[in-house]
Amino acid sequence: MRKIGNCYIEITSKCNLSCKHCYNQSPKNPNEEISYKAICSLVDNLFISNAKSITLSGGEPLLHKNFLKILDYITKRGLNATIVTNGTLINTKFIEYIKKYSLLTLQISLDGATAETNDIVRGHGSFNKTIHNIDQLKKSGIKKIFVKMVVSAYNKEDIKAFYNLISYYDYLPIFGLLERQGNASGKQDMFIQNVDDLYKIHLLIGELMMKNNREDVNPIQYGYICPLTDDKSEINLCINYKGCVLPCQLLYSDEYILGNINDHDLLHIFKNEKYKTILNNIKSASKEKLANCNQCICKSICRGGCRGKAFHLGNFYGTDGGCLFRKKQTNHLLYRYATNKKSIVS
Repeated sequence: MRKIGNCYIEITSKCNLSCKHCYNQSPKNPNEEISYKAICSLVDNLFISNAKSITLSGGEPLLHKNFLKILDYITKRGLNATIVTNGTLINTKFIEYIKKYSLLTLQISLDGATAETNDIVRGHGSFNKTIHNIDQLKKSGIKKIFVKMVVSAYNKEDIKAFYNLISYYDYLPIFGLLERQGNASGKQDMFIQNVDDLYKIHLLIGELMMKNNREDVNPIQYGYICPLTDDKSEINLCINYKGCVLPCQLLYSDEYILGNINDHDLLHIFKNEKYKTILNNIKSASKEKLANCNQCICKSICRGGCRGKAFHLGNFYGTDGGCLFRKKQTNHLLYRYATNKKSIVS
């Protein structure tokens, strides 16, 4: 059985927002949620499997009818947990509750430094509600908070202002790439099409990191070897709101369902033939399958990149769309090494 790094659990499909880039299209899905009993059984199995951490998401996880009970159970098991929330429903009761738990981290979603930018994606009024609640969290003394921006063509000019805004609260600004799935699928105007523009954003975030001595902020980038194709790497499972077990968040499709926690516990699913077959098929997507990689300088450290991204581009055995970006990054790093430059930009 592969080691589990993180398990991302969509405890509910309910959501009070309807974001343009939502990967699982909440709240278009029916109002379903995983039962408290099934979640407790899952947590027990993750504990037995020595999983490093759990992420609770949705939908909006705060809308699960047993949300606080779920937090209680996870923390009693001694597991690290991150709550991914849009931040609009945070209230005094919630703040007082989570202050008790040192193992909990909040990841709040915000897609701009102003209401004008953020609300295009996340809906009218969402920015002001979220910022108000971030301010309340700060006043309460809660420290373990990330605020994440999904970088798109809509908010790319807000990178520096967003970084400064979140740093003002002494919280950690983090950045992610927009994925071609869910609500964003087919919305070409949302994506940054030019790789040079994307790489400039990568460098800008790197400069902000170094200027402020923040090594914990990751510049946006395409990954290298997909962990699902490497037996030595940990896997990061995704459990959707129906209880379906998936190899990762990006392979969000019926054809990659390993099993369902409503039918069998996780340890049983790990032993079935379907789990072995799907993981072996994913693992077979190696560099030999990628015809255009033979002459690439990144082939030994990349192997076409993320299988989930490749899947959403229409060819699971193709590249993930990040080839030019990785080549620029690799050449840049080699140049810095050769010239002994300390700055992330040349």
